[in-house]
Amino acid sequence: MKNNRSLYEILVYASLSGNEVTLTCDECFLIMEYLVDLAREGWPLDDIKKALFKHTNHCPDCYEHHLKRLKELEQQWHQL
Repeated sequence: MKNNRSLYEILVYASLSGNEVTLTCDECFLIMEYLVDLAREGWPLDDIKKALFKHTNHCPDCYEHHLKRLKELEQQWHQL
């Protein structure tokens, strides 16, 4: 499925909606890439984890995939 929303639109939708937000897998991937960029810029990993879990908790496949990537990212950080 092709994503029709920009990253900005996805983040606004996910952040401002008072209802449960369901994102597509493509949208979860965009958010994950954004969060990785934030981590590289020095944002605290705890904040990034909270954001990740907020956006992927509705899709078990995305959750498992991104959790694995987050663990890999944490291992890389600890090696620096």
